[in-house]
Amino acid sequence: MPIDTKRFQNSSDLELFLFCLCWSVPALFGTCYNVTMETLSQPQAEVGVDMAGAVDIIRNVAEWMQGVGLVHDGWWEPENMNVAFLGQYAKPDEFFVARLDGKPAAAAIIQAEQSLQDWGAVDNGSTPPALYLHYVAVEREFAGRGLPRELMQHAENLAKEKGIPALRLDTNADESKLRKVYEDFGFKEVKILEEDGNRTVLYEKQVAS
Repeated sequence: MPIDTKRFQNSSDLELFLFCLCWSVPALFGTCYNVTMETLSQPQAEVGVDMAGAVDIIRNVAEWMQGVGLVHDGWWEPENMNVAFLGQYAKPDEFFVARLDGKPAAAAIIQAEQSLQDWGAVDNGSTPPALYLHYVAVEREFAGRGLPRELMQHAENLAKEKGIPALRLDTNADESKLRKVYEDFGFKEVKILEEDGNRTVLYEKQVAS
């Protein structure tokens, strides 16, 4: 029985529909898990280059982080989240925005240079080719919609197109929930750095050709 998934406003509505269908029609129950996972894993967002939009999202998230006490250094200070500051470390075409229903929902910097985090302690003077993800940020109204994963998938697709064999990112080592998001996507911990009282974990994922 084909299901028109476009009828549903979001993945939660679709998941509830499939759950009810499974229990209403027992003969379908054996296949429902696979149907649900396959449908919900389909891309929800459109991802494209948008420097201004990305900076707006990153600043909004930085302000929220500051409000809940998650800003521990200057890299996420809201007053630094502007084109002038971030433009020192990334080119305009390295800022990406994920949109849901046409609305800017999440952002990230994706670049082929390690301009925002020093990987020297890992590479020992010989930097292998990789795409680096920075400032992965999700507007609070879109939290829980799997957008970090979609941005990471977009980065992986770019890496495959460019023949780049790895993705790299870093985050606060004490952010266990965020670390699990990255690890569930296949990132492996490479090293934990102690920097000015902060602990930064470096992650890498090999990209299948």
